[in-house]
Amino acid sequence: MALKLVSQKDCALNRLVYFLDRFGAHPYLLDSVFHWPGASKYLAGLIDDYKGRVILAVGENGDISGLIAFQNRKWDSDFWGWPVGTIDYFYVVDGAVGEETAGILAKEVGDWAEDRRIRFVSGKVYPNAKISKALEDNEFYKVIDEFRLSKKLTDWDLMKEPDKRIRYFQPNDLDDLLRIAEKAPWAARFHSDSHFKKERADSFYVSWLRNAVGRSDAKITVLEDDGRPAGFVVWSCKRIPTGDLVGDQELVAIDPVIRGRGLGKILYRGALSEMRRADVDLVETVIAAENAPALHIQKKLGLEPNYKISVFHRFN
Repeated sequence: MALKLVSQKDCALNRLVYFLDRFGAHPYLLDSVFHWPGASKYLAGLIDDYKGRVILAVGENGDISGLIAFQNRKWDSDFWGWPVGTIDYFYVVDGAVGEETAGILAKEVGDWAEDRRIRFVSGKVYPNAKISKALEDNEFYKVIDEFRLSKKLTDWDLMKEPDKRIRYFQPNDLDDLLRIAEKAPWAARFHSDSHFKKERADSFYVSWLRNAVGRSDAKITVLEDDGRPAGFVVWSCKRIPTGDLVGDQELVAIDPVIRGRGLGKILYRGALSEMRRADVDLVETVIAAENAPALHIQKKLGLEPNYKISVFHRFN
């Protein structure tokens, strides 16, 4: 099948919606949790407004057989000290056409990275044998699997009695939280990649915390033990077209000293309660598949895995 590559600006939005409705958006959070029929249109709008590059493979009949969206990440590039790229969307149709499309689109990313001298590219994709093979054929390697979990919040998630150990972040907490972030045994993609030294990978999440403190959209729930911060959850929220407010648990760390005392569950529950007080309707988070303790706690609090994500890296 003859395929041509076009940008999203050269493709009618209704064709993009049709493609996503059939092959892209069905595992997407908003569709699987809210059962929202407008998820494909919403996702198409996000892709249409995407600030990076979007490439679509289109057949002779005008139907889309796949798309990929990727960009250079300034914050990550500034942190690592060399150009970093990310694949943010990658979808293909089923069958032989999808296999051909995946190979063509994965090569486009590789060529872009080489032309722009992007040293490191990462991509999070829904598990798909065609896409995985295409990425591996183009010098990407799988690092880790992650689960996307979510839960609809109700007033039952509010703590009946305020727990004095749970509170919002205060400026004088920062040194203690940075200490916790430095000591936390992170189970994350950079720690699963031998290209990254552990100390440098740890510092990525310390910098994330520092960045969150200065963000207007980020909130930090703090767990206090014996008068000092002993853990934290960084979270943020956004309103989607359904009118629902969606909260995202971005970063969680607990002082290793207090592990085994059940305080992790209190921290998670406290964060959910704070989100509900902020009128959050749905909470979502991403946890490494190998992080069994965190998955266990989240499931006990009612968060259920929606789908699995495979993380791929490539170094040039």
